[in-house]
Amino acid sequence: MNLYKQLRKRLRRARRSLVLGAVLVAVCLMWMSAQGNVMTWRNTDVFAPDREEKKDDAKAVTADTIQALSRISGTLNVVMDKLYICGTESTSLGSMEANQIISLLAENPHWTAMLQEDGSMHVTERIQDLSPTCKNNAYIGVDDQGNLTLYDAETGRKEAVRTFFQLDVRQMESSLPRQTLQELYSGIKINDVDEYNSVLSTFSDFAMEEQTTRVMSPGV
Repeated sequence: MNLYKQLRKRLRRARRSLVLGAVLVAVCLMWMSAQGNVMTWRNTDVFAPDREEKKDDAKAVTADTIQALSRISGTLNVVMDKLYICGTESTSLGSMEANQIISLLAENPHWTAMLQEDGSMHVTERIQDLSPTCKNNAYIGVDDQGNLTLYDAETGRKEAVRTFFQLDVRQMESSLPRQTLQELYSGIKINDVDEYNSVLSTFSDFAMEEQTTRVMSPGV
């Protein structure tokens, strides 16, 4: 994916002409602060969801689950769910005693667990990688609404796995080489998480300005 790294460098060089203006703005802001005007700036990362909040929620659910397990006698059917950036895998761990499940969770504190309505226990591991299936079938392209989208081509047709953000298509088409645009519209093959992050980083420069939601690792 050297092409996308080169594009990122080119875009950074194009923005250097704005550095002087940024310095002047910074000086003005310092002056305004000295005059008692307090301005709060919130940096918004379009790639990372509020992971801390999600972790807290997951920990709370798991804590409730462990409390429920402590009151259960007998065995439960346990399923291990692996949630990737792209793709999921589920494996049956068989029947386990409640105290065995509690010990399993204690040994793996980054896992979460939830009792299901059918009486089974689902243990979840979130993995910052592409699943083996996605490594063979995933690519990033643009949908009909101009959104940067992750697709799974396993079925032989475009099946959207995740939508990231809407692109400023006009700006993008006036800034990028035709070859890069053709690759994007045809679908850029994604073989691993480094390529995934590189493509997202490159095209984030053309995300619509009003879109400041954090979209990169929902659920992971």
